[in-house]
Amino acid sequence: MQDAQPPVSHRHCAFCIAHDSTARGKSLAAFDARRIIIPSQRGCRIGDPGARCAAPPSNIPYMLRRPSSFAGPSRELRRDLAEALAEAGRALPSRRLTRLGAMPAFHRGLSSPAAYTLLELLFAVTFSLTLGAVATPQLLASVDEQRAAGAVRYIATKLQQSRMEAAARSASVGWQFVSTTNGYTYAPYLDGNGNGIRSRDIQDGIDPEIGPLERLPNHFAGVDFGVLPGLPPVDPGGTAPGTDPIKLGSGNILTFTPLGTSSSGSLYLRGRRNAQYVIRILGETGKTRVLKFDPNVRQWKPA
Repeated sequence: MQDAQPPVSHRHCAFCIAHDSTARGKSLAAFDARRIIIPSQRGCRIGDPGARCAAPPSNIPYMLRRPSSFAGPSRELRRDLAEALAEAGRALPSRRLTRLGAMPAFHRGLSSPAAYTLLELLFAVTFSLTLGAVATPQLLASVDEQRAAGAVRYIATKLQQSRMEAAARSASVGWQFVSTTNGYTYAPYLDGNGNGIRSRDIQDGIDPEIGPLERLPNHFAGVDFGVLPGLPPVDPGGTAPGTDPIKLGSGNILTFTPLGTSSSGSLYLRGRRNAQYVIRILGETGKTRVLKFDPNVRQWKPA
């Protein structure tokens, strides 16, 4: 038994092609004379495609030659182009030009700094100094205002902490303010004998100090207890503060009791540039209230 032969494709069988051509009235010689176009191959060199190789149309030599009628860009066009490129170079930073792939010579030409005259430099310096002179006072006033406001909040917080500490210790806690040549000092004390905070008891050590002795300017530069000249009273019809910023009685002591009450009084704080605040202590509740003086309308307003 013979091995089965693989079927022969009718499309590729030479006998079948000849038979079909003869059937259509064409001889084998006419079939062989037919021109079969050789497809283009990649990698052919321009002008020398090699055997059985046709160069792509885009690489044909005559297409790369400059036509004889091409005269090139005019002088005006080249000048306009150079000015546009120079303007683009001044608008872009050097790193941006590098990322855009600018050529080295082109990069150096565009990123070169422009020259300025002495008059232009003098004008720029004078203008900067003028703006600085105008803005500096406002900036300093704003800084002084922030420091004064921070000092007021700091003292008010300290007083409220003493109010809660008096309730926790079941004993009176007080603050004594002492005038010195460098301003005012203050410190908290605890009632040691049940008769309240007294100056004699503080000197004798009966009422011990429970906190460090502080000065307000050490925490907030330029801010201390003080009063502006001619300051009006806080309450209409009341008494003006005068020159004394501590309004707590003869001993300048503010006392908080375990029941939540306190002695009444006012503490005036002043900034370096005339920012004026007052902390008022309400005796019935022991709470504090902060007011700020508005020099434009010469009135006290809640801060």
